[in-house]
Amino acid sequence: MCVSALNAGESDVYSSTRLDFNLIQEVIEGKDNHWIDFETVSLDRGVVFHIKPDQIHSFEPRSRHEAL
Repeated sequence: MCVSALNAGESDVYSSTRLDFNLIQEVIEGKDNHWIDFETVSLDRGVVFHIKPDQIHSFEPRSRHEAL
């Protein structure tokens, strides 16, 4: 799902968020940065990243990647 599609809803996807579930995604298009526990993770096509429960994460403003 594209971040811009998520941002069309009421929630602010660029604010730091703490999940209560595991999230594993693979970047299928684009290039970006993502913050997980205040550390920058470089995202590029083919990168798989894991966000564990209670980790804090946020998207970079104007994110342009798509992930599954």
